[in-house]
Amino acid sequence: MIVLLDVGGPREGKSNYAKALICSGANKKKPCYVYDPKNEYGPKYETWIDGNRATVPGPGLIANDPTQFRSRYVGNAKGIDPDYFLFILLQKRNSIIVVDEATSVLKGMLSKDWNNVLTGRAHSGNSFIFIFHSLTTIPPDFIRNSSCDQIVLFKTMDNYQDIKSKFGSELLNMGFQMQYKKQRKSPPTIIDFTEGKINNQQINF
Repeated sequence: MIVLLDVGGPREGKSNYAKALICSGANKKKPCYVYDPKNEYGPKYETWIDGNRATVPGPGLIANDPTQFRSRYVGNAKGIDPDYFLFILLQKRNSIIVVDEATSVLKGMLSKDWNNVLTGRAHSGNSFIFIFHSLTTIPPDFIRNSSCDQIVLFKTMDNYQDIKSKFGSELLNMGFQMQYKKQRKSPPTIIDFTEGKINNQQINF
C-alpha cells in the first residue's frame, strides 16, 4: 500500500510511466480505478510522437462502470466530478487508484477527506498514483505528513528555490537537482522517502 507521486512536464513521460505501471507484471491482475479527465486510459488515446499526433493503444479500462474489476471515471456531458470519484474510491479495497491531473482534484491541498483516505490505506489495502505537471503544484502535506512514499520525477519547469522553501525536504532538494541537470525526456529520478534513497542509493545528510 504505497503512495507514489508521478511528476513531469508535458511530454516528458509521466503518463506513459503510470500506464505502464498499472499494466505490467502483477499489477495488471490487480483491481484498478482511474480518474481519467483526458480519456487516456481506455482502449486507445491520442498523443504526440516525434512531433506528430498519433493514436496509440491504451490500458483498456472500461469507462464509467465502477463495478468492473478495472475501470475509469471520465464523467458525462455535464463534466467530471472529483467528489464522485472520491465517493467511489472509498468503496474500493486492495486496488490501484490512479489520479491523473491530480491538481484539479486536490486544488493545492490535502483535504480532510483525502488525508483520511491516505492515512487509512493500510486498512483499505489501496495504493495510489497521483500525476502532477510540476512539484510546486503538489500539496506540501504530502511531504510534511509523510503521506508520500515515492516521487518519480521527470523533467519539470520548477525552480529550485521554490522547491526548497515549499517542502523543506533535503531528499527532495537533492533529487530535484539531480533531475534538473538531465536533458529533456531523460529517465526519471526516483526519490524514495520511506527508504531515504534516490535511485536506490542511500542518501546521508
